[in-house]
Amino acid sequence: MTDERPRPQYGEYASPDEQAQAMGVPLEPVLPPPVASERIESAAPPADVIPKPRPWDRIVTTALIAIGTFAVLTFFPAFATLSSTFSQAFTIAGYGDFQSTSLANSVGVVLNVVMVAFFLVSMFLALRALRSGRRAFWIPLTAGVTFFIIVIVAMGAVLLGDPAFQAYIETMR
Repeated sequence: MTDERPRPQYGEYASPDEQAQAMGVPLEPVLPPPVASERIESAAPPADVIPKPRPWDRIVTTALIAIGTFAVLTFFPAFATLSSTFSQAFTIAGYGDFQSTSLANSVGVVLNVVMVAFFLVSMFLALRALRSGRRAFWIPLTAGVTFFIIVIVAMGAVLLGDPAFQAYIETMR
């Protein structure tokens, strides 16, 4: 019997066993593809990856949201009447008559809008983080500190922009 086929190149017609034997390496067994039920079980995250509930985080986050709610309800009317608040403060402190009423009213409106936006966004993000099992207390805390800094800068701008306060500062020199 003569083989009419062309002579094969090295390993062309050899089985995986014959190829491994010719190379002098052991044959690694080929694993069958996983069954569908095995794929579903292996898709579950390991127990150490699942976030553990943190009761202290839930309590602190809830308390910070409650403080934020109280702050919004308390400061909203104060920012809405910021020019009268500054007028009273100037009279009590003896700086003279407060003259930047339009600036104070504009700043009060902007502070109210920013305060409500910060509160709603931080509450939404904090509740979303709590539901997903992530730490959430830092969200309302960061929003509160950031808004406090914004209030200090805005009040300083109103105070330093008033001619009566500037005249008072000049008399102090």
